[in-house]
Amino acid sequence: MDNCLTLGKGFLGLRTRFAFCDDDNHSSVSLFNRNRVRITPKGSWIKDGVKYRIVLCSVRTKDVPLFRKAMEELKTKMLLIGNTDYEAFCEEIIPGLREAGEK
Repeated sequence: MDNCLTLGKGFLGLRTRFAFCDDDNHSSVSLFNRNRVRITPKGSWIKDGVKYRIVLCSVRTKDVPLFRKAMEELKTKMLLIGNTDYEAFCEEIIPGLREAGEK
């Protein structure tokens, strides 16, 4: 199950852009801090009545492995804090984002 999608590299390839699923409490932030990943938020999409959001960000290309590690840890954290539908949300949203990006 993917909870993030690579959107491409930025100018000169120094940064990589991502979209990822997070909850309203921004549970990913503590994982980024623990893994020492600096992200630059670029915006987010929120739908009324849904407790998750799609976050757009960029990460230094050299930090992409640390970002991916934090994303793997986020899956576990969501289960531990009781967000048992996180995986289903990601399975529904990420393929749609991927298809939209290919058009």
